[in-house]
Amino acid sequence: MFIRNCMTPVSELSTVPLNATIQDTLDLLEQQGLESAPVVDDRGRFAGVTGYKTIFQSLLQHQKGWESSFRIQPIAPTVEPIQTLHLDSDFEETLPLVIRHPFVPIVDKKDSTLIGIVKISDIESAMAVAMGYGVKGIRILLGVVTDTPYTLEHLLETLKPYQVNIISVTTFDAGKAAARRILLKLAPTPKVKAIREKLNRRGFRTLSVKQT
Repeated sequence: MFIRNCMTPVSELSTVPLNATIQDTLDLLEQQGLESAPVVDDRGRFAGVTGYKTIFQSLLQHQKGWESSFRIQPIAPTVEPIQTLHLDSDFEETLPLVIRHPFVPIVDKKDSTLIGIVKISDIESAMAVAMGYGVKGIRILLGVVTDTPYTLEHLLETLKPYQVNIISVTTFDAGKAAARRILLKLAPTPKVKAIREKLNRRGFRTLSVKQT
């Protein structure tokens, strides 16, 4: 997966100018139905993120009685700087960031111009496609030992004689040392029993088989 394939481009975003007032920002958030938005300077460079949370946190930090002029204040003090990525960053780098922030800003490596953002919904969609979620098939969960060489090669060799279409292959940690899982999804086939038996003979542990 590539970041460019799951990114919402800046042309489709509502951004807040760095010189906007708090009232301007609140109006934009309400009109667009947003909780937060990226902030850019007059050259389109990413400055950070602002939204209801950062705005009202800023209000609470000021002395009582300042509320009357709060809305005409500049948005700049409420802007939260967050880490950015680039188009050539690895897709998995978005995962720890999107947990902490409303989106992951993608900027030009040369001048920090905002190119787009990656939202958690974009990541969910990309992961669903990668794992074949929603596609009917046979879901086979396998257990393997991490230091076994050519594991995927052996898996593909095992499946080849059955001429079955592979929807997806996903590997992940089993939570134990030297233990991994392979989630294999195959197109519907009447050869499931034979495939399972062959996998077991080749040293794979078939943990579950389910029709999806």
